[in-house]
Amino acid sequence: MHHATPRRRRAAFALVLAGLLLPGQPAIAGTTSLIDPANPAFNWRFDNGREFPGAKGSLAADASVEAQYRPVLRLDGDFTGGGNYVQAGSDLPPVALGALSFAVKAPRGMEQITLRLIDGTGQCHQFNLRIEGHGEWQRVRFPVARYFERAGTSAALELVKRHEGWGGAKDGKWHDPGKALYILVGRQSFGDALKGSLWISDIRADVGE
Repeated sequence: MHHATPRRRRAAFALVLAGLLLPGQPAIAGTTSLIDPANPAFNWRFDNGREFPGAKGSLAADASVEAQYRPVLRLDGDFTGGGNYVQAGSDLPPVALGALSFAVKAPRGMEQITLRLIDGTGQCHQFNLRIEGHGEWQRVRFPVARYFERAGTSAALELVKRHEGWGGAKDGKWHDPGKALYILVGRQSFGDALKGSLWISDIRADVGE
């Protein structure tokens, strides 16, 4: 029996995503799951925010979570030795991004979650999104296209506490297709303990919204 190498699996994933749209074809409404039930950590990567040395952590599938939320990724962060953040990252499908949604279980008292989206020019958009601080599972839905349509107006989304950007086009606008998604937790997320976990499930990218 031949087993696919990590390089072959990545190539296969890229082909599946590329097959969603043909060149020049407009976006078609639909949803793409970013977590593979058979291999939840596939195409996801961990980073410890190395520009701020000292943070430790990991990213892995967690089969101990209640069945209705599986498959689940657990992002662990440990800032007892320093550092500023850890993150879980994944590629985005090469389509016009309408919205992102996911279920998350954050530590009690944590009332925002940080999201980074890399657009087609390589521009990094960082958002602090409001969440409930009850410490239980909740669903977050961020209508990306609508946010950028309304950015800077009185109709801007209350969900977004802060938006900043850098790199790429440096124009504060979203340029499809998106390249990557990152979910971050910082040293302030875990209070005085300076370490803890964030659980993420059912991450979906909606297109053509």
